[in-house]
Amino acid sequence: VLEKLEDTEVSLENLAFSGQASVKHLTGGSRSIRVVDCQAPSSNIVIENVGDVMLQGINGQLGSLVVSDCESATSIGNLVTTLKMIRCVGQVAVTSTFAQSITIESMSQDVAIVGNTGGTLEVTQCSRRTMVKGNNFAMGVKVAHMTHVVLDGNTGGDFEVSDTVGNATIVDNMVVSLRIFQNAAALLKGNMGSWLTCRSNSGVCGTNDTFLVATEQCSFLRQCLV
Repeated sequence: VLEKLEDTEVSLENLAFSGQASVKHLTGGSRSIRVVDCQAPSSNIVIENVGDVMLQGINGQLGSLVVSDCESATSIGNLVTTLKMIRCVGQVAVTSTFAQSITIESMSQDVAIVGNTGGTLEVTQCSRRTMVKGNNFAMGVKVAHMTHVVLDGNTGGDFEVSDTVGNATIVDNMVVSLRIFQNAAALLKGNMGSWLTCRSNSGVCGTNDTFLVATEQCSFLRQCLV
């Protein structure tokens, strides 16, 4: 446990963890933390109230990574059961990470979720632009209460996009099902799947989308509604 350190840059590299590891309440100007190339096969790593966070090359196949109330946060090439990132005020990026469950919540700046593999992804209440690109989530993706979101070239199970107050751009995804509801503006293009469900969207436009079954409110497949 590392806690209440001031003006400290923490670097944990090539270490082996067991049980829980936590880094909390780093204060001052330099309060970043790097966790790189560590073995944590069944560990829970918790990072709270620090500055910039870098998580890279962590083998935590049966463990979890939890980051909250930080500046920026980056996950690259990690293997974990659960990844959670909550309430960061800077930019957030998750790339080349494998996790059964990824949760991103209440981010203040841009979010990039690119090239990941796993079971489920849930992204909620992000204030700026969120890019979800080139991922494979076998169980599906849920995106809700966002400002602007782009889903581009993803594959997987049940996808749901709801309550976007700005623009929701959904292009070239191959999914089992896609549900879009209560969005201010949604643009669909080149998506494929079995089921498409639409409900209570203010403006929707779709072109070259292919679904076996679509609800009546998805007539935009033939005509754009704006």
